[in-house]
Amino acid sequence: MTGLNRKERERLARKREILAAAERVFAQKGFHSATVDEIANQAELAKGTIYLYFKNKRDIFYTLVDEKVDSLMELAKAEIKREAQSIEQLKRLVKSQLEFFQNNRDFFRITISEQTRFELGIKDEFRKRMMQKHLKYTNIVARIIQRGIEEKVFKPLEPRKVASALIGIVNGFTFQWLRNAQGESLVSNAGLIIELFMEGARRPEG
Repeated sequence: MTGLNRKERERLARKREILAAAERVFAQKGFHSATVDEIANQAELAKGTIYLYFKNKRDIFYTLVDEKVDSLMELAKAEIKREAQSIEQLKRLVKSQLEFFQNNRDFFRITISEQTRFELGIKDEFRKRMMQKHLKYTNIVARIIQRGIEEKVFKPLEPRKVASALIGIVNGFTFQWLRNAQGESLVSNAGLIIELFMEGARRPEG
């Protein structure tokens, strides 16, 4: 909030209060069953106040997804900077992503459980924005793969394809966990994911 005046800070704080309340309501009721009235009650605000910040329920949900993805991107960048070698960077990347989904389980479980119905109403603009962010994340992973190729620890494969393969493995474990896990730690799968990936990507010794 640095550089913002008092009015701007207050507006941003109020918007975050609404989003936090909406996340709780979505987690309890699901996207389609939740109402703006319930979000307003959860935030202890008048319903009209919600519409000063968001167009409708879908706009609130879009904003939440946007912010979650941005947070994951920033987390990934920060974790990568903590290591110099590509393998260690990948380990941190995988673990941090699993931790992020585990810490936001209720929200993402809704996204998965109502995915089919929700996707039918997704606007092209939002879909395009999410695709762009996915490509940026893929590029982050691809740069690590490229570094690993240069370090001669990965096979000389096309980095973006290898990056997509790793992301697919992580997403597969995450989706399965969101649908079925009962008390299981998603993060506990980090070692297995890295092992599965490395057995296919590591350059043979000798």
